[in-house]
This record gives sequence, structure tokens and C-alpha cells, in this order.
Amino acid sequence: MSKRTVAAPKPQTDDGWPTDSSKSQADTERVISELFKIATAQDGLLNLNRNVHLNWLVRLLFQGFPARYVSQDASQPWLLYFVLQSFQSLGVAFDPDTKMKAISTILAKQHPDGGFGGGPGQLPHILPTYASVCSLAIVGHPGEGGGWDQIDRQKMYRFFMSMKQTDGSFLVNQDAEVDIRGIYCLLVVATLLDIVTPELVHNTFDFVRSCQTYEGGFSASSQPYFAPDSRIIPDIRPALGEAHGGYTSCAVAALMLLKPLVPPFHYPGINGQALLRWAAMMQGSEFSEGGGFRGRTNKLVDGCYKALQQYILIAAQAKTGGLRDKPTAPADAYHTLYNLSGLASAQHRVYLSRKNIDNVRSRWMDSETFIPTDSAGRASSSETEAERQARRRETYVAAHAWQEDESASQYVGGKANRVVCTEFK
Repeated sequence: MSKRTVAAPKPQTDDGWPTDSSKSQADTERVISELFKIATAQDGLLNLNRNVHLNWLVRLLFQGFPARYVSQDASQPWLLYFVLQSFQSLGVAFDPDTKMKAISTILAKQHPDGGFGGGPGQLPHILPTYASVCSLAIVGHPGEGGGWDQIDRQKMYRFFMSMKQTDGSFLVNQDAEVDIRGIYCLLVVATLLDIVTPELVHNTFDFVRSCQTYEGGFSASSQPYFAPDSRIIPDIRPALGEAHGGYTSCAVAALMLLKPLVPPFHYPGINGQALLRWAAMMQGSEFSEGGGFRGRTNKLVDGCYKALQQYILIAAQAKTGGLRDKPTAPADAYHTLYNLSGLASAQHRVYLSRKNIDNVRSRWMDSETFIPTDSAGRASSSETEAERQARRRETYVAAHAWQEDESASQYVGGKANRVVCTEFK
């Protein structure tokens, strides 16, 4: 980052009516500007403080979380996932004993009726189910005691189907709300466990599509309207709430997971130009907000929203370890992972390779498949075996045909700041 002289940034206007939000915005802009001035004076020598962050993560994993995390009792799988995946992003492997302790901790949260709860004895919930299964994908392995084969896939499938709504959406747990993040989490788990069926994803694409707002991004849900005979009226489906970075990321990822399941697939009904424009407009000012991204219109910039490398390296690193959403906030496990994920996304370019698609497809071999059954053991899917194998093949191809374009990699501060490009999001 070369030295340059720039005019002092103008503060965000408060229209002569200061509020807590406008004061917080001004404080955040001031601190970010000061950090960028210091970095510029140091000739822009930016480093990812890898060892400091690793030591911070080690303390969380082996000594436990600080008392302030007690409010996250219903999110225990997430806390473990944030730490495990942060280690993965930094290129650190785990010893067998640590893996076994993590596997035991995760399996203790599997519910007798399927899925995982936020803690032992808690009701199953789609979001901690995602964190649990992704954690097992990191530390687990097939076979006895490996965690992976101890997941009850039949009960998992029944749990998912019990959450499914007629419009293609899903409740996140019993009697709870519909949330597009839950759909993404469910699709990831179903894909990893190979339990996707046409019945599971029926109408789900249409629901995800309906959540795009007038701004271009996606909201958490949409409002269904029903005809007198209880059929959903497809042309009347207003989005509920404003466009949000987290919802939009999950919506786009859900569409990618649905792609091999809803052929022919050309994202009908998705306004791609509006989506790109909204995403670009979420980037904050280069000088007063460090080029970070905000999650919603008029929100403060936040490191977990795929911020540019400079913002993460200058403003998001805490000196005592861990990463934060903005320099006025403390580091936490959540923002540590998603800052590292944002750094990976900014550093690496990956694309679906036609050569890889052909190679993976040619190597595919049909194998024993998951056939969902009801509680009485009766098959509950309409797919033929040929249809099931074809769907599994295309899902596998879509997941394994990505290629990194190493010539397009960009590492602000040098290659020593490189983080691993693959991730469970």
C-alpha cells in the first residue's frame, strides 16, 4: 500500500439529529481512519498475526470460553465449529486425541429423534445440526468411533422433513421461525450426508427465489398467500424484512446447492444485476471505513461480511489475538472465523472447471444409496434407482469440480498472509 495524501473524509451526515447509531458510526469511522493512517505511515507493511491468533484459539479450545459466552449455551456446536474451522483456515491439523474429544463432544448433542441440539438434551435445531456435521467433517472419519457413521441418517432425514413447509421453506426447529439461513444449513447437511431427495427439496428453489428484495439482496423469508383451496399463490410473495449480507450469502449458496437438483437450471426469477449492484453498494468508504462491507443498508461495516484484505489486516485484528467485526469491538470466535473466510475469498479465485467436471463425472461409480424410510421402515421416496444415482452423480460433480486459479491469487502483505482457500461456510 503506497503512501499518498488524501483529503480528510467527510463524516456521515446525521441530518442534525444525532442518535446512538450515528455516534457509533462516527466513532467507528474515526478509529478506522486512524488505523489506516498508521498503516500508511509504516509503508503499508501488513501482516496476518498468525501465531497470536493461533494462541488465542488454543486457549478457547483447551481452556474454555470466557464467562461472557454463557449466553451462547444453545449454540455450543457453533462455538466449537468456529474454533475448529479457524484452525483449518490457518492450515493447522489436529492430533488424534483432540479429534476424539471433539467427536465425543459433538455426538453428545445428537438428539434421539434426529438432528443435533445446541447442547446435550436440547431440542434438535437445523442451525446447530449444520455446525455439528461440519465439525465432524473436519475431525471425524468413517468407522467405529469416528463420528461420521454414528450420525443417524434416517432420523436426520425425518427431522428435516418434519420441519418442511408446503411452500418449500423449513422451520429451524419445532414451532420456530422460517429462516433462509436454515435452508442453506439443511442443504449442506443433506448434501454431506447424501440424504437429498426430490421430496426434501420440493418447492425450495421457488421459496429461495421469493426472498429477493427490491434492493437486490435477500431477506430471511417471504410471506406466502394461499388460495381458498390452500394452494400457494405463486405470483404474490413479498419478501419479509430488508436485504441482509448473511441472508444473501446463504441464499446464493443454497441456489448453488440446488443447481444439480433442479435441471434445467438458469436461475429463473433471480435478478442477478440487482444482486451484484446491491452487493457492491454494501462496501463502505475506502478512507473512512477502510473499504469494509456492511451487512445491511446504513449499517456499520463488519469484518464478517467478506471484507477486503486491507480492512481485515488493518482494522479487524485484535492485538491480544482473534479477529473482530470492527476496531471498536472485542475479538470473538464468530468474527475470527468469518474474517478468515473473508480473507480466503479475497485471496483466492476458484471456478467450476469444465475439464474437472468431465474428469469427475467419468470417474463416478454407482454405489449403495440412501433410501429414506418412515418410522415403520417403509420406503418414503418416489425416485427410481436410476434417478437416484444420476442425482447423486451430478451433486458429487458439482461439489468436486472446482479449480483454483493460482495465477489470479492476490495476497496483500505477501504470501505469508495466505490462508487456506477451501472452507465449510
